[in-house]
Amino acid sequence: MRYCLHCGAANTDESHECFACTCSLTGPLEADADAVLLHNRYRLLTQIGSGGFGAVYRALDTQEHDLLVAVKQIHLSGLSPQQVIEATDGFNRELQLLSDSLHPHIPKIYDHFTDPEHWYLVMQFIDGETLETYLHNNWSTNANSTRTLPLDEVLDLAAQLCDVLQYLHERQPAIIFRDLKPANIMRTSQGNLYLIDFGIARRYKPGKVKDTIPFGSPGYAAPEQYGKAQTTPRADIYSLGALLHQLLSGTDPSLNPFSFAPLRLYGQDGLTELETLITTMVALDASKRPATIEQINKQIQSIIQQRQQGVTINGLSQIDNPQSSLSGPQSQNYTSAYYVPGGQMQQQLTAQRKKKISRRVVMIGGVTAAALFMSSDLVSLASNIFSPITGRREGMIQEGHSSGLPRVDTWSYDTILTAQPQRLVRYSPDGQRFVAVDKQNTVTIWASGQIAMYEQRSQFHVESKDPIHAVEWFRDGTALFAVTEQQVYFLDLQQLKAIPLKLDLHTPIATLVWHPTDASFLVSGQDGSISIFTAINPDQLTDWKLLQRCALKKPQAPMSRGPLANATWSDQGDQVASLSPANEINIWMAKTGEHVLKIPMSLDGGKITYLSWYKGNNQVLIVGTSEGVLHLIDWLRPGDSERLQLPGKVAVQDVAQFLPGSQLFIATSHGLYVWYPMSGLKALEQLKVPAVPDNLLSITVAGNSQPIVLGTTGTNEICTWQ
Repeated sequence: MRYCLHCGAANTDESHECFACTCSLTGPLEADADAVLLHNRYRLLTQIGSGGFGAVYRALDTQEHDLLVAVKQIHLSGLSPQQVIEATDGFNRELQLLSDSLHPHIPKIYDHFTDPEHWYLVMQFIDGETLETYLHNNWSTNANSTRTLPLDEVLDLAAQLCDVLQYLHERQPAIIFRDLKPANIMRTSQGNLYLIDFGIARRYKPGKVKDTIPFGSPGYAAPEQYGKAQTTPRADIYSLGALLHQLLSGTDPSLNPFSFAPLRLYGQDGLTELETLITTMVALDASKRPATIEQINKQIQSIIQQRQQGVTINGLSQIDNPQSSLSGPQSQNYTSAYYVPGGQMQQQLTAQRKKKISRRVVMIGGVTAAALFMSSDLVSLASNIFSPITGRREGMIQEGHSSGLPRVDTWSYDTILTAQPQRLVRYSPDGQRFVAVDKQNTVTIWASGQIAMYEQRSQFHVESKDPIHAVEWFRDGTALFAVTEQQVYFLDLQQLKAIPLKLDLHTPIATLVWHPTDASFLVSGQDGSISIFTAINPDQLTDWKLLQRCALKKPQAPMSRGPLANATWSDQGDQVASLSPANEINIWMAKTGEHVLKIPMSLDGGKITYLSWYKGNNQVLIVGTSEGVLHLIDWLRPGDSERLQLPGKVAVQDVAQFLPGSQLFIATSHGLYVWYPMSGLKALEQLKVPAVPDNLLSITVAGNSQPIVLGTTGTNEICTWQ
């Protein structure tokens, strides 16, 4: 077998030309099929990048059908003590931040391991070049400048960078990239961008005076990055402004840091507004820059919309400049007002490997500059399928989370015995307590114990003829809200009593969900409607007023499905979504009640059993079905969604997301499953330990670095996995 070092395809021994990319298989492009596998898994093809402490290789993952990956190797031997410290800090920083991030503009980490003299990262391989290289292509008239880009292309790049920076800045705590520059941005041939080199990125630390060590690139780094103050998201805003100025002017900011000449660009809609925005972004005084990247993103979108409509921001019509349209050899399609890279169905991934893919060799410098790149058609919101596993696994991909520790390979199982059959269980926001509700509407609060893992702390009864079918903690953990078909109750944990709330509701209740940040909640009806309530006095959680009602004009028949989760807030709280009895997902704007989208679901005779928004990604909805399918739906582009099949026809009954690692735990009618979003083309895995119950009704997860999962089965016990 002869492997092409250009695209990784396996060819016969007699082949002289690669069947996939038509490159020659002679000379330096021929891989040694008998070479020893790295980590008993990865066949290194060729070195394609190098840096201060290591190198980057194109490689094949032999356990994933020869999937092309990038392997970053850090050399420890021969380094000075200070260099070892720098290499260690950069490696661990990149591992932790990338493993904890799930975003279409951030490369995925698939695996990491060590040997006595090296550290390794296995990463997503993406075909492309740095934005720095792109700006210098076919441009040799002046070594001190770069070529300028068309306005629509600049706006498209700005929208993509705002999207990923907003994702980083809204993490808790915020992640500051600190080194936004053309050399740290990869661009595919389709114009899709990826942030690389997280080696100096850091998490914001409230109360800290300044950064431990000043880092940054001259010309793009904000003044506060030189040790004067702690960097905040406004430092990234400065860097983005410097970059946008360069794209429009062709002036390299590193030649004269902190000095930006007026752009004075005229003749096209939006240039004046964009120049004004850039000027505020590169203000030396951080307090004079826009407060958030979200504000910048909104202005960029406004300019894009203005250009699409051919009008100015103030509504005065303008005549389009005929020369401003994108045409000729550099033209691309920039019609999307909001950049959302589409996902691909798993069937397309197999076909994609057969395509002829043109690839480039990319030299990437720096201790942590190790992102290699693959065609953007393979970049998906969640390109995973499911397969079962058993017990301890050998050689499995390591999934990362915020602590940088490896994923859990072995699970222990135990039970907490109770007096009555338990229906619901939910962890408190701090993860130190949990509430359990039994079939008699008895609410029990459990907390970490000194003798047992959990001990019962308090208990009281909710007087209702209807069973409680949903329970939610208030955000600060001081109170609970319980839901029956006819009533919402405020559960006072101090006086241990249930207080029925007076809410303006006209339909049987399905569930209650808190707003991500505000003192508001939604109540969904079993007809698919949503009512949004806000506190009259945030200090008194017993008085609420109706803020908005979202409902279809045509009344819907009541749903017969279980009401555990049939409505949800978006991750940022701007939209709400609910299920209709016709197995459709409806999305409304929360503030205005405007119905913006209906997503019909083709379920082959099944029904939707679960709905929630994916935390950390405002574009993705999680939908479970009675036929053992978990859908990850890009609601802005529903056609680019993922269909993830569980083994067999098992009903999805509840889903819990472990935020430090973004794993999804799925409770089904036949056991508990876990899905690791960073595990490449790995499957959903069943937690198989002795005596695991089948019919899981509800689950909840907590933990700082490793997840602890609780579940109920309608029996006299609460299940625990850790």
